[in-house]
Amino acid sequence: AAVELDASNVKNDKGQLTNKEGNLLKDTRMHYVLIVTEDGTFSPALISMSSTQIKKSKRWLSMIQNVQMKDGAGRLFNPPSFSHIYKLTSLKETNDQGSWYGYEIHNGSQVTDALLYKAAKEFHAQIASGKVVAGAPPVDDVAGASEDKF
Repeated sequence: AAVELDASNVKNDKGQLTNKEGNLLKDTRMHYVLIVTEDGTFSPALISMSSTQIKKSKRWLSMIQNVQMKDGAGRLFNPPSFSHIYKLTSLKETNDQGSWYGYEIHNGSQVTDALLYKAAKEFHAQIASGKVVAGAPPVDDVAGASEDKF
């Protein structure tokens, strides 16, 4: 659920934004995907990116928006996001607060499997219609877990 920021939102002693009830407000980017395995099977999933991964989420969206194809008349157009496959791998990252594994996103290739394309198109339609909705993100601040680490 989206939360509107207002004057009642404050930073706690750790510098994290909270609401008046003390709940942590965390900028999180959600990506609905179909995970394709090496054997070609696929399943729906949700990738959430927050903190250090937000820049990567933005770059991924730019990659998707920059894909151009030609229609039958030779005119360029931007195809739907589900028309391409992007490879995500993990990459060790560090800063002065520690180390963690983040995403590395590689340019997409056009989907060539008709069954996969149909499934991706149907999944997109379900998301657009509101039949698929992301739940609340898991609480990861228990037992001393850091918000930046996977």
